[in-house]
Amino acid sequence: QEVRYHFSATKEGKNPAEFLKDYQGRLLLVDGGSEFNAAVEAKGLLRAGCWSHLRTYFFHARHHHPEAALLAIGTIRDLFAIEEAIRDASLEDRRAARERDARPLVEGLFDWVVGLRRTTRPTSLLGEALTYAVNGREYFERFLAHPELPMHNNRSELALRGPVVGRKAWLFAGSEGGAKAAATLFTLTGSCAMQGIDPWVYLADVLSRINDHPVSRIAELTPRGWRLATAES
Repeated sequence: QEVRYHFSATKEGKNPAEFLKDYQGRLLLVDGGSEFNAAVEAKGLLRAGCWSHLRTYFFHARHHHPEAALLAIGTIRDLFAIEEAIRDASLEDRRAARERDARPLVEGLFDWVVGLRRTTRPTSLLGEALTYAVNGREYFERFLAHPELPMHNNRSELALRGPVVGRKAWLFAGSEGGAKAAATLFTLTGSCAMQGIDPWVYLADVLSRINDHPVSRIAELTPRGWRLATAES
């Protein structure tokens, strides 16, 4: 696993589209933001929705609409429990379990959402949760047919938490150049965390060798490449 951070001055759709222009995959797991639409259209990607984001909408509605919100939260909890049980299963076993156990819950949830939405004020917190669910139904159901796809992007959100929380204390990057440099450093240290290696040890070693290292073998100096080489030596 690795992580890549990228800085852009705005949330315009052209930025994710440019970032993903060389992406060779078929699936894109993101939240419901419209800024990803251009990338999905340009690359012909299959967009998938994050169930943790959907849960958050119902979580925010729980004080004003406890019965309905907690029912949705409980169903999503059951779906996550199914995922936990098949986390280490083969793709075929995961597909079968999702079809057998998860699909009925998903279809039942959305049938309930569609019916409840007809009698719920759209601008209420519950109404917003129901609208978010209905608008993204195709994306939320995507994981059922793709066993290689997780039903949430929690790992990405967790990796992003440091910069998002920290920026309120740091306040400024100094310039766009500084923000881009920070994104590069977050990429390296975040990938080190995912690889289970000490970023200080990694950086000290790589920075001492990078000037003499062949450009054609630069992948050896990525956190993943460095970990593999260290394990073999």
